[in-house]
Amino acid sequence: MSADFAVPQTDAQRKWQAEFRRRADFMARDDLDEWCRINPMPKEDEEFDPEPCDHEWQVQDDSFDHEFGTEKVIYERCVKCDETRPHEPYDDSHCDDREGK
Repeated sequence: MSADFAVPQTDAQRKWQAEFRRRADFMARDDLDEWCRINPMPKEDEEFDPEPCDHEWQVQDDSFDHEFGTEKVIYERCVKCDETRPHEPYDDSHCDDREGK
């Protein structure tokens, strides 16, 4: 991963480095090494197009108890690339065909 320390010269290299740093925040080292192998830093005349992920989201509950109550930590994580996003619970209150109506 020595490419992380290279000084980016082109827009594509700056985009690559930004994506590398974003992924470094949440990916394990081995997974990050694999991403670098698949997506090497572009050369000066190349464009950067990161490998897109067909996300498979799974709800992650990392809530925990402490002396003042419970800290709710619920989010969604892609099981393929480890990317995370906020969890928005499903709201079916707008459906008219629910039982009891």
